[in-house]
Amino acid sequence: MNVGDVFQTPGFGLTNALKGTATSVTIPAGTFSASSNYEATIGFYRATVATNAAGKYVTTAYVGTLTHFTIHTAGAVAAPVLTNATRSGGNFGFDILTSPGQTVTVVYHTNFTSAVATWPVLLTTNSPGSKIHVTDPRGATNKAMFYRVRNGS
Repeated sequence: MNVGDVFQTPGFGLTNALKGTATSVTIPAGTFSASSNYEATIGFYRATVATNAAGKYVTTAYVGTLTHFTIHTAGAVAAPVLTNATRSGGNFGFDILTSPGQTVTVVYHTNFTSAVATWPVLLTTNSPGSKIHVTDPRGATNKAMFYRVRNGS
């Protein structure tokens, strides 16, 4: 497999070369640039070589296939940023700065030292633009609330 000038699997006969039964290949993170296109090719072939007893004649036969396709990378996903915290009428609110279309999940807890994995989910959404406003009515009943935002669901 060859992807532009940035990634290539080892060739036939080399260590870690793709086998004919391969259904996937892992390309290391950070190999591609955001918002880019890469031309890729992948080929498979099978060869048979035969010689006569005297080694005088050699016959080679092979069958192969080559597929060409384009890899399109998405734009860079920014880390979400919490900003503009406000308290109004018992509600607590804040903005999340994101990339348009980015999926973010907001978790919350009243105890900051609790394991983050135990924090309940307040909201998971795809950002319609570069900013999402979140309002949490629990601000009326809790003196302390902690929030974290992560990319993805």
